[in-house]
Parts: sequence; structure tokens; C-alpha cells
Amino acid sequence: MASGVQALVLTSNDLQSKKAPECSYFQQCLLCQQCFNLEACLDDFLHHILHSHGLVIADVDKIAYVHRYVEYWRVKLATNSLDSVCIGMKDNTEDGEKHYYLLSPLLPEDEQLRTNLLSDRLQQVLSIQQAEREDNSATWKCLFCAEDYSGNRSLVLNHMNEEHNFNIGHPDNLVNVRSFIERLRFSLDRLVCLYCEKTFKDKFTLKEHMRKKLHKKVNPKNKEYDQYYLVNYLEMGEEWIANKCKKVIKRKGKSGVMAYISKPGEESDTEEGWLEGEDTTLSQQFRALCLFCEYTGDNSCNVYQHMAKSHGFNISSLKEENGLNFYHQIKIINYVRFQVLDKRCVACGVQFKDGRLLADHMTSSRHITSFVKDRAAWDQPMYVFTTNDKPYAAID
Repeated sequence: MASGVQALVLTSNDLQSKKAPECSYFQQCLLCQQCFNLEACLDDFLHHILHSHGLVIADVDKIAYVHRYVEYWRVKLATNSLDSVCIGMKDNTEDGEKHYYLLSPLLPEDEQLRTNLLSDRLQQVLSIQQAEREDNSATWKCLFCAEDYSGNRSLVLNHMNEEHNFNIGHPDNLVNVRSFIERLRFSLDRLVCLYCEKTFKDKFTLKEHMRKKLHKKVNPKNKEYDQYYLVNYLEMGEEWIANKCKKVIKRKGKSGVMAYISKPGEESDTEEGWLEGEDTTLSQQFRALCLFCEYTGDNSCNVYQHMAKSHGFNISSLKEENGLNFYHQIKIINYVRFQVLDKRCVACGVQFKDGRLLADHMTSSRHITSFVKDRAAWDQPMYVFTTNDKPYAAID
């Protein structure tokens, strides 16, 4: 298609009459020549394929790169009928029987496509986050005072957390941090409270309001913030606050192995309970936990030393021997955590009734480190995101 044409925002009426414009911003319909700006007019597109073609796409909000998804099925349907590709449905109406078709993860091909697109998007976001993590030359300005910083983004985030009790999340769980901070600064400059989003007459009144009402936090219902939290790229459609508000429990099995985990299907007592922690800094929230036993400590380095001495698990050596980067180490730690909680060996997968027997088995068989060479087991997107735990603090 020709380039250089400005993107158009079309109304529903426009879409009924216009044919396919030659514009790189538009995606052609799966079944006809009409084109749509999927970013600006996704609802119009969904309305069109339903009423013009009887086609429904399930869970569109959970699809990464919708335009690529649509293009894939457009090419597929160019040589295949809807009956042979989609799930068929019938609906009896006053006008007679109508046929509808569904593209859904219930179809193995559709599920695989969605998984591949999600993985591609996650890798892109992780590359951006990695660049931010390694950038030590940027300059930052605090949202609440005149303090300036030159270096890594964690400097200004830790400053705002420790000095102003303002915590938007751990740096390694965020992406596009500069855009996030500037978005928050824009609201403050307009005298808008970051939490309740009410507008005030001057900065002093706003500051007092946020201090007295404990509103030094972002609005958990504002979907504009979803894009800045890595967890939203693991599963499309998952709001960052839904992950934050999952109740975290301290689980202790028969083996004595302890870990902070989210209990499936259980929510926090109240949203406020999670978000009101104004007096707790990131370093005070959780203790560092050994991956293999009940040992805990305030210092991540001490825990690493303990694991190397007591269990023969030296993350620094594994990093050098296997060429691991930051995210590889995160995945390994999370993989081990999940396996140990299930009392399964990280290498052979054998399950034990007792955690101590598991630890003895992994140590004596050297499975405690040999599993790292089998990347297919642990190098998965599901193991990217950090738990509410502190073994990551000392990772390089």
C-alpha cells in the first residue's frame, strides 16, 4: 500500500460507505475489501464482521497485535471457507435461522496464534525494559520535590518511595518508566490528584489533600497505567491492579519450605489494604527466602551465600557457565520456586512427599544445578515476573 497518507478516524457511517483506502494505518477486513483503523475504530471493525459476515472474535482484548491476528486469518480465509476454519453456530430468530462463526482459543490454530503473538509482544517489551534497566546515563526529576538524579531509573523511584511514600512498583516490574513518570507529572501539573483524580485550586491544596487522604498512589482503576506494568504483557486483558491485589499468603509445607505466593481464586481483604502501605518501604515488605529450605534473611547476598554453601546452588557460577542474562536468572529462580512448592525435582520431575527428601535428592544427584542446561523447562514467559520475594535484589 502507498505510504505518506495520514491516518483517518472514521465514524460508523463513514465505514458503511468507504471502500478500502490505500493507507498503511488500515487493516483490511478478513472477508471483504473494507479497511479499518483497528487502533482507533476496533469496535466498528467488530460490528462490521458480525453484521456483515456473521463472524465473532472471542476475547479481542486479550489478543496482542490485533492487526497481525486479523491479517493471519484474512490470508487463511482467502483460500478456506468459514465452515472449514471457524466454530459454527446457529441462531433461530423471527427472520429465520442465522449462521454465525466464531474465532476462539477453543480452536488449536487460533490458540497457537494468540500464544505466538503474545510471546512476540512480551519479548519486545522485555527488550525495552532491559535497555531501561541498563541505562545509567538518564536524568530524572522527582515528582514531589526539586531533587534531580542522573543515572538509573531506580534512583528516582526509590527516592520517591523512601522520601515521599510514593510507590508505583518495583523498577524491574515496570516498563517505559519515563513515559509513566511524565504522565503522572502531567496530572500533578494540572492540579489533579493521582488517586481520586479530582482537580484542586492550587498546588498547596492538592499536596495537603494527597497527604491527609493518603492519596500518594496511582488510581488502580485507570487503565492508562496498564501499559507500564510488565505483568499485563504476560496475559493480555489482565489489569495490573488485579495482579497487585491478589492476596499473598505465607505458605509453609510439611517440609518447612516457605514462600510468599498468591493464593489462586482468593482476593485481598480490601483493595485499600494493599494500597495504603504508606509507611512500608520496598526493602521492608518481605524477607529474602532460600529456594530450598526454611532459611530466611534480610540480605539477599546472605541468602545466596547460604544456598551456595548449604545446597551447592551458586547463581553467579551458573550465570558465568551458562551465559545467563538478568531475565534468565529471574526465570530460573521462579521456576525453582514453583517446582519446590510442588515438591518436584527441578531436573527429573520426580515428586516427593517431604521437602527435605527433595532437597537431599537434588543435592546428591546434582540435579540442583544440572537442570539449567535444559532451557526448555525454565526459559518460559510464565517465569519472567518476580514474586513478592527478595532473591532478585542482588542479581546482575
